[in-house]
Amino acid sequence: MRRLFFFVQKELLQVFRNKAMLPLIFVMPFIQLLILSHVATNEVKDLRLGLRDMDHSMLSARLVNKMTASGYFLFEPPKEGLPDPRRLQSEREIRRSLDADQTDLILSIPEDFERNLRLGRPTKLQLLVNAINSMKAGVATTYASSIILDYQAALKKEGILPAGAPKIALSLPEIEIRYSHWYNPSLNYKVFMVPGILALLVSMLTLLLGAMNVVREREIGTIEQIQVSPVSTPVFILGKLLPFLLIGLAELTLGLLIAKFLFHVPMEGSLALLYAFAALTIMAMLSLGLFISNLAETQQQAMFIAWFFMIIFVLMSGLFTPIESMPPWAQKMTLANPIAQLVSIVRLNLLKGSNWMEVLPYFKRIAILVGVYGALAMALFRKRE
Repeated sequence: MRRLFFFVQKELLQVFRNKAMLPLIFVMPFIQLLILSHVATNEVKDLRLGLRDMDHSMLSARLVNKMTASGYFLFEPPKEGLPDPRRLQSEREIRRSLDADQTDLILSIPEDFERNLRLGRPTKLQLLVNAINSMKAGVATTYASSIILDYQAALKKEGILPAGAPKIALSLPEIEIRYSHWYNPSLNYKVFMVPGILALLVSMLTLLLGAMNVVREREIGTIEQIQVSPVSTPVFILGKLLPFLLIGLAELTLGLLIAKFLFHVPMEGSLALLYAFAALTIMAMLSLGLFISNLAETQQQAMFIAWFFMIIFVLMSGLFTPIESMPPWAQKMTLANPIAQLVSIVRLNLLKGSNWMEVLPYFKRIAILVGVYGALAMALFRKRE
């Protein structure tokens, strides 16, 4: 234990004496957390609206005002050589506006729109959506449909529409929906994204540090001195991993403070449980980094190999797209992804306050990953001795 203590002390001194590594550890992750938490969002706003109003009535103008007042749709100034999106006159102008990517959604209001509404006749509206970005198109359609339903409900409440009038452009039955949002009542997207981004940054940092750890000793020629010293292989590996485990937990602590006091992220669950799982995840990432470090001959090679793993881990972590929406084979691959496990646990712990039994399957998975990655790193290190 005494040798391990001095080895860890040596590693920490080496880290804090490296002026190039200190900003990488203590500055960059928090700058990334502050920036990504504001820009990494699936919320869609400022959708560019186009209008073809063939009725020019009071009710058609009221519908358009309701669309733009929602905060989701706006009219952009006309571009040179393109029709005014506020006054599209023909199918040709609609096609030109969509082809030129001038509008995201075009609302086409037919003739006799107001007359048909007041008489209780079936009335249809047309929505033409630019679907190059399928997610944006789906959200735009959902927003527009919801606004149209609210618009019709308001007209019925005011007595403008007959009580038995059919719905506008929709054939859904009259269903009253009442809902409540659990765990994030205000639907603040930062509350959802900040915990995931924090988990991602801590995991990526420890993977990079682990990947550059041993290979750096090899580059500067000190690995041979360590190998001829009385330090055993387990002590050497633990001495290489424990300092960065402490640094990773310190990063997590600072990140949680930022999440709590700057982004007002709730902390409903047990922090002890969160730190226990984070420690296992960091050990898994460090073990994988050590495995990469033993594969590479230079720090540059280690960075490239680590980047290969990071791209896959990040895209399959469930941070930006739900794991449940991935193909079955991809969902199975995420079981070997420590970042995916930590992102899930941080969200479950902070937002939902999940107990031990709810997160036990995640603990089993990450414990297996620690054992597998640690065994690979140990086996490859012995081969290189």
